[in-house]
Amino acid sequence: MSTKKSIIIQLIGGLGNQLFQICFGLRMARQTGFNLKFDTSSYCKDPFGRSSFLQVILPNAEEITITQEIKKKLYIINEATSSRLEPWFLGSKANVPNEIEYIYFTGYWQDSRYVLNNETDLIFERLSSLFKSKINNEILEKLSSKKSLAVHIRRHDYKHHGLVLLDYYFASIRSIIDNFGDHDIFLFSDEPNFVKFVFNQRKIKYNFINTKSDLFDLYVMCLANKHIIANSTYSWWGARLNNSSLTIAPNSWSLMHTPSKYLLPNEWIKVDNVLEANAFPIEEELMKIINKEII
Repeated sequence: MSTKKSIIIQLIGGLGNQLFQICFGLRMARQTGFNLKFDTSSYCKDPFGRSSFLQVILPNAEEITITQEIKKKLYIINEATSSRLEPWFLGSKANVPNEIEYIYFTGYWQDSRYVLNNETDLIFERLSSLFKSKINNEILEKLSSKKSLAVHIRRHDYKHHGLVLLDYYFASIRSIIDNFGDHDIFLFSDEPNFVKFVFNQRKIKYNFINTKSDLFDLYVMCLANKHIIANSTYSWWGARLNNSSLTIAPNSWSLMHTPSKYLLPNEWIKVDNVLEANAFPIEEELMKIINKEII
């Protein structure tokens, strides 16, 4: 009798990256019926001091240490080698030799096709159980309204990927207000003093959110009705976890690499040329682009 095979997902990167990897693993395990395990060894010596969120998000998740014995029974599928992934994506169990017990997936898997409601509902319910009762009732009521808007501005460690122009945020906010009326704005950023300063200069009213917990902030973000996100997987999840009614996103995602063409869901409004290094539109021109998409 053959041993039931296991899928192993390597976890790497920050919270947004881990959520893509966890969802990918859950989907692959559901499609194949294989066991699901996670390799979190990258966080033993993470150069940025990051840690795994796995046991908070999936308390019953099984972790595995890759021993020399396991390596003998390991079949590696690298995200960069897409031809080896295709059978898995199509739902096939693939032709893995009998002596192979472990199928090891390494990569970021930042692709909206891998993220289905089965997985996002599970994660959203988990975060709700952890954080919903901790939110002020007045804030919770505002977030529950159709006139709530989350805005995420990432800057602190992101210049290598490309900082998003402030005009992108201001044009997006103005377009939403012009088309849907005033909104309660919930502002999230890793450079709070800077973004508060520029929003105050523009006389834009906002609620700045900083719970001192990345997961808690993400949960608050995903409760908003509409989203203006950065070129960041963190705010990607803020918009996707609770199925935002309208999301505006930079189509230019990174100066360092070309993301999957399926990273941003079809229904999102995608705005080109808004990274500082390749930008040319100004606020008024961006408003015309966004308004055209909204209409």
